[in-house]
Amino acid sequence: MQRLQTKKHNILRLAKLATRRKGVDASVLKVVLLGDASSGKTSLINSYIDATFSETYVPTRGVSIQSMRLVDAANEDGNADASDLIVEFWYIYKCFYIILLILFVREGTGPSTNPNASHIGQLMFSKCNCVVIAFDLTLGSDAWMESVPKWCKYVQANSETARIFLMGTKNDVFSKQAFDAKVSVTVAARKLASSLQAPLTFTAAANSQAVIDTVHEILLTAGPVQ
Repeated sequence: MQRLQTKKHNILRLAKLATRRKGVDASVLKVVLLGDASSGKTSLINSYIDATFSETYVPTRGVSIQSMRLVDAANEDGNADASDLIVEFWYIYKCFYIILLILFVREGTGPSTNPNASHIGQLMFSKCNCVVIAFDLTLGSDAWMESVPKWCKYVQANSETARIFLMGTKNDVFSKQAFDAKVSVTVAARKLASSLQAPLTFTAAANSQAVIDTVHEILLTAGPVQ
């Protein structure tokens, strides 16, 4: 598990929202990241954890959990202290995504009707601080106007307390598109977020600092585990 230095006042604010776990020397903030295949979930996590970005798409295979330890910048020796935090990302593997996709397209059914899907969902959302649903801005609204609400339903079927946030990805590429196209997609995204009562943000994995700031702001907005 890698360590990321961040400003002390951010650590102190985030520490108030974290959960202590037995056998762990730091408090934990849990983020669940969902979204369609190739929506940029893995790139976002790599950008946050490693400050790296790859333009090559490699599908995630398995329920993946990655962690980053936030360290007070003043703690130069790197030892754990009372302000240490671990940000833990959970995101879906390819096979489970396919299971959910099949359930999504069956009229009158949903992820909660499948015992395996439901079990994994309950495990993922247990004690999570927030759920982020990622969608690719560059594909246009037709690509995600139906799938994002279905991801929301999946979350709600497995958790009554999880705070949902929407994150438009690949904003660096999207910002270079034609003006009319950008306006159309932005308006559609805002309407969707409003209908789902979910905060909305745009970001790009190519800008690691922006991803870090966005994740921290989402955690601070979400508040403590309910």
